[in-house]
Amino acid sequence: MIPWLLAAELLSRGDRSLGQLVADGQKAFPVSGEINRRVSDPAGALARVKAWCAEYEGVFDDTDGLGFGTADFRFNLPDLQHRAPAAPECENPGQPFIACANNGQSTEDGCKLTDYGKTGRVENRTNYYLMIDKLDRSELRRLPGWLLVGCLLPTALLLAWLTLARLDFLYAVWYQALAIEEHITYYAPQNRQGRADFAQTSPEEHRRLFGLIVQAIQGREEPLASAHYYNAEGRKLGKFLRAEEIGHLRDVKRLVAVLTRAGWWFTAAALFLAPFLWWRRLPLPLPGGVAAMWLLLLGVVGIILWWQGPQEVFDRLHQWIFPPDHPWFFYYQDSLMTTTMKAPQIFAAIAALWTLLSLGIYALLYAGARHLAGKT
Repeated sequence: MIPWLLAAELLSRGDRSLGQLVADGQKAFPVSGEINRRVSDPAGALARVKAWCAEYEGVFDDTDGLGFGTADFRFNLPDLQHRAPAAPECENPGQPFIACANNGQSTEDGCKLTDYGKTGRVENRTNYYLMIDKLDRSELRRLPGWLLVGCLLPTALLLAWLTLARLDFLYAVWYQALAIEEHITYYAPQNRQGRADFAQTSPEEHRRLFGLIVQAIQGREEPLASAHYYNAEGRKLGKFLRAEEIGHLRDVKRLVAVLTRAGWWFTAAALFLAPFLWWRRLPLPLPGGVAAMWLLLLGVVGIILWWQGPQEVFDRLHQWIFPPDHPWFFYYQDSLMTTTMKAPQIFAAIAALWTLLSLGIYALLYAGARHLAGKT
């Protein structure tokens, strides 16, 4: 109470407000206040500070951690071994025009106590003020953030794939855009496996059959050996798939199952890392770095496609992925499956759509992660 009574007496005798008096005091004796930061290597941080202090004439004070004072400034670092997070504080009396540039503000690399640099007094006498930069120099604190943005990539690819699979990969759109009906009308009569009557089928039947293929690779198929095709009147005409085609679809189903499981594992990792970053207050890579990652990835893929050609890349991937004794290439004249899909053109269209949708989903996931981490 006594200090408040003295303050009231001071205010009653003068014509200045409490705010004006406090402002004068802050200008004449600026104090940073405690700046709390977590320090991964307390001993190393103190060693760096002591080495910096050796450049000045001053007095050390170990009453509460590391204290150091000169004629121009003083600071104190509490005992970092027994107090977390670190709470440094800086004072520099007599410098009314100098303010702590980064007091209480986070940086991506750790803690910056102040950012005075080299500053002159009013009478142009040069002085050097305290600069303790990056008390926590460990790059490991960046790793979880990059792991998260990395895990979000397969997560976005998985979510985009599942979304498109539910929509039969927009086959109805590609049916018009790629003129698949005309393609079937041209090649179906040329079928060399006794299925030339496929030319009698309707666009609705083509969409149904493509849906069966999608269900097959997603593991939700009816027995493929019993899949038949029908004419416009609903009369059964014949079996849609041959044994080699059924075997290939089963190979694709196994591949999709492996990649889907991997995608869910990455999703689980992302669900763990996102709250972990929030809990530990760890930095998330900035949008520029994430955009550079995507540009690098897409650039590499684009260069490979330009260098080798899309058809060559498509064939090489099939040769590497599928067993050598399992057929995967089918001529239009031999395969109703290939004819119905107009492969591989439809695969290029689906891949482009999958990429674009994945980018959109990734942007949403990344924005959500930044919001959770408090970096927006």
